[in-house]
Amino acid sequence: MELPMNWTISWIMRIVKFCYAPLALAFYLAATAAVAQTGTAPPAPATLPAPQLATGSETPEEIEIIPSAHAVVQQVTDQMLEVISRNRETMSDNPQKFYTEVQAVLDPVVDFRFIARSVMGSFGRSATAEQRQRFTDTFKNGLVMTYARGMAAFDDQDITVVPPGAGTSNHCTVGVEQEVRGPDGLNKVSYTMRREKLRRTDKHCVGEWKLINVTINGVNLGKTFRSQFAQAMQQELKKKNGDKNTQVALLLDTVIDNWSATN
Repeated sequence: MELPMNWTISWIMRIVKFCYAPLALAFYLAATAAVAQTGTAPPAPATLPAPQLATGSETPEEIEIIPSAHAVVQQVTDQMLEVISRNRETMSDNPQKFYTEVQAVLDPVVDFRFIARSVMGSFGRSATAEQRQRFTDTFKNGLVMTYARGMAAFDDQDITVVPPGAGTSNHCTVGVEQEVRGPDGLNKVSYTMRREKLRRTDKHCVGEWKLINVTINGVNLGKTFRSQFAQAMQQELKKKNGDKNTQVALLLDTVIDNWSATN
């Protein structure tokens, strides 16, 4: 379901906060630089076994040793719950430590670069490498901080990863369904997880699973952010009285500078 153009990002964040704050992956679905770190580094989260890279001689059974997408989502869920528990009493006094720990969990499993490029849509082709990186950093920073704040209000809920269906083990893109039961009832979250081939000619995908989109109760956050970006670009063009000679690069700079997950 694609949302009307006049929806704001802050409204989407309310959905995430009340429907599924704990995992905070909805990226979105995509920081200026990463969230500034203060104090000592947070404890490193437990990690899944590193994937074994293909050499070209492995059988499908030997290549398929990477943890499943469902296992990755389950582990990240557990890690986020630990972060909440560890910071529950101190997050108001030291929010930066909380943000840093949230980012440490999300960084290995969220493809912020892919998501940010998707949000920019066709405008990304007109952007410079510096603009694309700057938007990725800005997009990431806003999401990490907004979701971290949303999680601060999280109360215990029953979170269940729905078992995978048959025949998905060899897919490069997999949807992972999750059910979250809380005071407001049942909420459904769908994560789009993807892994890439090491080589374009490979028949099997052996890269690590990365989150590239989230849908919450039918609301596709990737499409919503993309509509938001396109709307912002159109608004900037109108400010220039629709002058087709206006350089897209200048419009992109304004939209990127003003982009915020809290507006």
